[in-house]
Amino acid sequence: MNNSTVIYGNNIENFELTNYTILKGNAILVQIEKDSADINNDTLLIYSDTMEAFRSIPDKYIARSNVEIIRGEFSAKCGEGIYYKNNETVSLYRKPVVWQDLLQMTGDSIYAELPDNRLQTIFVKKIPGDNSLTSFVISGNSDEYFSDRYDQISGDEIEIRFKDDRIDNIEVKNNSSSIYFLYEENKANGLNKVEGKDLYIFFGEDEKVSRIKVDTNPAGEYVPEQILNSTGLTLPGFDLREDKPVRR
Repeated sequence: MNNSTVIYGNNIENFELTNYTILKGNAILVQIEKDSADINNDTLLIYSDTMEAFRSIPDKYIARSNVEIIRGEFSAKCGEGIYYKNNETVSLYRKPVVWQDLLQMTGDSIYAELPDNRLQTIFVKKIPGDNSLTSFVISGNSDEYFSDRYDQISGDEIEIRFKDDRIDNIEVKNNSSSIYFLYEENKANGLNKVEGKDLYIFFGEDEKVSRIKVDTNPAGEYVPEQILNSTGLTLPGFDLREDKPVRR
């Protein structure tokens, strides 16, 4: 990949001897990503109030306050974000939220690996403390008839692995819970609630849950479609966000 990076801001101070730059006011990073044939594949955009660029090894950019990140179907918001250019990863802190297609992820910290312009892995972690947040994943439904049904996963730590831009599997550590809706021949068929210490969730090519493994203290409940209104449809901490960032 041939990645050309440009940074802008209202006020820029550059320290050439230390390969350090600080931008204050409407800071923007633009990285145009091209393949070996010099064809433009995508563009990484990072917006923030301030930004620091460390152009050494590792080459990194630290964005602070009102941070927004956009790269293809991946977007994020947080109070502080670090982009490592060499290994194409982002670390997000201070109430981060990440969107990828129909997925929304929230937690105390989120780390994403995006090699070669493809999302590979996302780690969502709860940091112990009085104001810590449970790691949470919400998955929407592309079918307009079931757009109000959201599969959910929560726990202390969540690792989501992708394969060919699709969810392959999810690993949830400690205080794990999930709700996922069932369908049979394109008709709603109730939901399953599963909880335990650790959860391992596997997906088929259609990105529907194919299998769940529970380690330690497993508990599960199937709720038929006919009595769906008699049970809660969301896990504690459910917060569907509608403020996904857009290109400016």
